[in-house]
Amino acid sequence: MNVLVEKLYTDGHSIKFEYNRCHVEMYGQLTEISLRQKYFRIRIKDERGYSSDTYEKSDKLEFLVGSYARKSWIDRKTKCLEDYFPVIYDYIKKDSEKWADLRKLQDINERRRDYISKINERKKKLEAIEESKFQNLLSDADNYNKAEKIRNYLTALENNLKQKSELTLENRIYLEWARKRVDGLDPLNS
Repeated sequence: MNVLVEKLYTDGHSIKFEYNRCHVEMYGQLTEISLRQKYFRIRIKDERGYSSDTYEKSDKLEFLVGSYARKSWIDRKTKCLEDYFPVIYDYIKKDSEKWADLRKLQDINERRRDYISKINERKKKLEAIEESKFQNLLSDADNYNKAEKIRNYLTALENNLKQKSELTLENRIYLEWARKRVDGLDPLNS
């Protein structure tokens, strides 16, 4: 076990204890490791055919790597556990590199998604501003047309009143008021 720990520290990696478990930290990734006595499951059937399991201790050691997808190496008569340490180290290294590369890729993808979402938000804002400007343009054009129609009407009304000689003070006040209102409506006079 000391050989594995020394190899980890000489290569610049470390061992951490988190959540009451031992972890190897390589390339920023934590990989759980444990050394325990191997248990064998023995299935016992009763006279009715139902089975139950019991666990029996053995004299062998088991080295486990990982937390959910565990890989284990067992001390055997032909090969002791210490002989597996280079293989164990390589397994932990490859697994950590794989997860570190995956985390880098996830980080790159997250940044790309953030960048694209910011671009899309900016695009939507510009489209909203453009739409608002266009609506203002349509409104100004409509108001200009209305103002021109009213001015033409007021000119025709004034000419008609002059021809009939009915251009009284009251009609002049009305025409003056109407022209002021039209000037307020016309976007070119604002």
